[in-house]
Amino acid sequence: MPADGTSMTRQRNRPRVFAPSFSAPFLMVKYYQITLYTCQVNLYNVYRKINLMTKLLLRPDFSVKDIVLAQPFDAKGGSIMASLGERVKKIRSNSGISVRDLAAKVGVSASFIYQLEKDESAPSFSTLKRIAGELGTSVGVLTDDVLPENWLIVKKENLRHVITGEDGFNLNIMAFLGSRDKLMQPHLFSVDPGKTVELNVYDHEHDDLFVLIQGELEFWAQGHWYHIGAGEAAYFSLHNASKIRNPGTEEAAGVWVVSPPGV
Repeated sequence: MPADGTSMTRQRNRPRVFAPSFSAPFLMVKYYQITLYTCQVNLYNVYRKINLMTKLLLRPDFSVKDIVLAQPFDAKGGSIMASLGERVKKIRSNSGISVRDLAAKVGVSASFIYQLEKDESAPSFSTLKRIAGELGTSVGVLTDDVLPENWLIVKKENLRHVITGEDGFNLNIMAFLGSRDKLMQPHLFSVDPGKTVELNVYDHEHDDLFVLIQGELEFWAQGHWYHIGAGEAAYFSLHNASKIRNPGTEEAAGVWVVSPPGV
C-alpha cells in the first residue's frame, strides 16, 4: 500500500492529465490560422457571388434561368469574369444542347461554335444575339457587358477595301462587328497628288465629315472649292461635296465619316 494510504486500485483509476509537448502550442496556432484563412476565402467567394446575382437581378431582361446557367466560378473559386466562349459552352452544356444542334439553329457551322467556345473566334452582334436566343438567355449575360474587342476596334488587317472606280482614290471601310444599328460609317481614304475624283460611293441622303491627317484637300460643293490642310476638317450636311481633289505634291489622307451609313 502506498505511504499516503490510498490503494493501488484508486491510483490506477485516476484520470491522466495530458501534458502538451513543446510543439503543441505552435500546431494549435497554425490550425487556427488555416481555419481563419479558409473562412475569409469562403466569405469573399460568397460576396462575389452575391455581387453577380445583384447585377443579374438589376438587368431589365432578367431571367431566373440566367442565374442558374451563368455559373462564373470554377471549382477553385476562380475569376468571376468568365470569357465569352466559356459562358456559351457552360450555358449550352447545362441546357443539354449539342454543338451541332446549336450551330444548325443559329445558321453557322459546328466548327465555328467549337472555335467560339475556345475563344478562337468572335461572332458578330447579330450572330451572338441568335446564339443567346437559342440558349434562352441574353447578350448581356454572355458578355457581362465586356464586349469582344473586334466589336469596338478595327485593326489594319481587317479594313475592307472599296472599289470606287476612281483612279488615285483609295478607300477602306472600317467595319465594326458590333450592333448593326450604327449611326455612322467611318472610312480611311487617300487621294494621290494632283488627282480629282468623284464622290459617288453613296447615293442616299447623308452627312459627310472629313478629317484630314496628311496633305491638303479641296471639296467641290455649291459651285465652290473648299480647301483644308492637315489637322483640319470639313463637314457637309445640306449640300454634299460631289468631288474632291488633291492640289498638293504629297498624298492626302484622312478619315471620312458618313452618317447614316447607308450600307
